[in-house]
Amino acid sequence: MSDLKVCKRGHEQIPENTVQHGGRTRCRLCCVFRCNEWRRNNKERHNELRRNWASRHPARQRDAVLRAKFGITLEEYNRKAANQNHLCAICGKPEPSKQTLSVDHDHKTSQVRDLLCSRCNPSLGGFMDSPELLLKAYEYLLRWKQQLKDNFYGTTD
Repeated sequence: MSDLKVCKRGHEQIPENTVQHGGRTRCRLCCVFRCNEWRRNNKERHNELRRNWASRHPARQRDAVLRAKFGITLEEYNRKAANQNHLCAICGKPEPSKQTLSVDHDHKTSQVRDLLCSRCNPSLGGFMDSPELLLKAYEYLLRWKQQLKDNFYGTTD
């Protein structure tokens, strides 16, 4: 028989599965289970604590969001923004709102591309990352621009 310790729920107490808490060794999986259970039972309090922490640690909060959503750090984001002179990679203008530039990424591969402003990012998303569709939109706008020009100045036949 093995000398391996197990917790109350039967998890093996190997170093990878344990944490030190209050001077005691505890099962990491059970701690996660208890935390998730507390969050489910105390949603309002949990959200209040999360908002409070985020307001006291905005850089760490931003870093956590960037890591979770895009797999990049705040440092990588800041480096990319500096390389772009804090301007949108499409229109070359600064972010019009007081927000930061948005992280553009491929929705299929999740690969981060560049940083875009709040005008260009949803526009690009609306074209479903399709160069063909963007080209059709470009041709459409050119056609209408020419038609408006012809109507205003008259056709020169």
